[in-house]
Amino acid sequence: MMKTGLAMAAAVAALWMAAGCDDAEPVNEAIRIEPNSVALKKGESATFTASGGYDYTWKLKAGQESWGFLSTYSGPEVTYTSLYDPGAATSAVQVLTVISTIPDMHRAATNAPGNPEKTAEAYITHITSGVSL
Repeated sequence: MMKTGLAMAAAVAALWMAAGCDDAEPVNEAIRIEPNSVALKKGESATFTASGGYDYTWKLKAGQESWGFLSTYSGPEVTYTSLYDPGAATSAVQVLTVISTIPDMHRAATNAPGNPEKTAEAYITHITSGVSL
């Protein structure tokens, strides 16, 4: 039984390397977004970069999608542009989330379903155009 598991793991590793994945960066335990917070006025943009995983997907908190837009919904980097002016409230915080599905070689070797997902959040503070930064 032990030899079968090792043979399966070796086969998966060989396929991984044959597919050109031998130069992939190692996966860290935590996904990160840089910067992790910004303050923007309506019309301003900020670029966020994710690290520590693979196959990044970006999303805005439900109900806040109309506050601005993302340049893309996948990849390690995204630019967010604010369309929101909180007016008399002077500020409002929006949550940007990145999700990374991390290939798990142990799951592949044992035919276990699914891959773990890791997430990270960044915070976008929308400030009224009357406030100076």
